[in-house]
Amino acid sequence: MAPRPATEQIVSAALQRTGDRPARVVNVGTGSGAIAIAIAFASPHAQVWATDTNPAAIALARANVRRHGLENRVAVRLGDLVEPVGGPIDLIVANLAA
Repeated sequence: MAPRPATEQIVSAALQRTGDRPARVVNVGTGSGAIAIAIAFASPHAQVWATDTNPAAIALARANVRRHGLENRVAVRLGDLVEPVGGPIDLIVANLAA
């Protein structure tokens, strides 16, 4: 998972908004889970949800979350946008490509 400039900008902007406070962040269209993982690493008080409609992307994101030991703070869910996430959301992030 090599970060791309757009990914780094999204993560940076998310961290500016959440700061060091507890936050519920949703990464829609997560793909590999890179953005969700980077936010969870950099913001230890954030709970992060990673959603995608592609089952293969969900499998990859789950594997990456496990590899980084973040299963307790990054929930990977199959579904459209924020549909699989219950409760209030503090921030939604995405880097959607056609």
